[in-house]
Amino acid sequence: MAYPLLSDSERANRIDRQAFKRLILMYVLAVFTIALIIFISERYLQLQLNRQLYDSKVVNLAGRQRMYSQKITKDLLLLSQPAFASNQHQLITDLRLSLQNWDRTH
Repeated sequence: MAYPLLSDSERANRIDRQAFKRLILMYVLAVFTIALIIFISERYLQLQLNRQLYDSKVVNLAGRQRMYSQKITKDLLLLSQPAFASNQHQLITDLRLSLQNWDRTH
């Protein structure tokens, strides 16, 4: 098949269209790549934030358990002191409440 002879302006116009099509293809690929990178980094960031949220919940739970353990120990020590015999009923009530809270968080 023989190609018709093209003038210089038609040849330049064809080259411009080919270059424009290549640039559009490269632009679309670049935008797609950027969108893919953003999507992957967002998913990774959400995963990391969920891990940190779980870790903070575990640390918070451990802190509450430690606080209740210390409160139970304090109440038992106060009950063993004769100087606090007048507040014994209140100390026993506080101890029961602390034990319930510790049991619930444990």
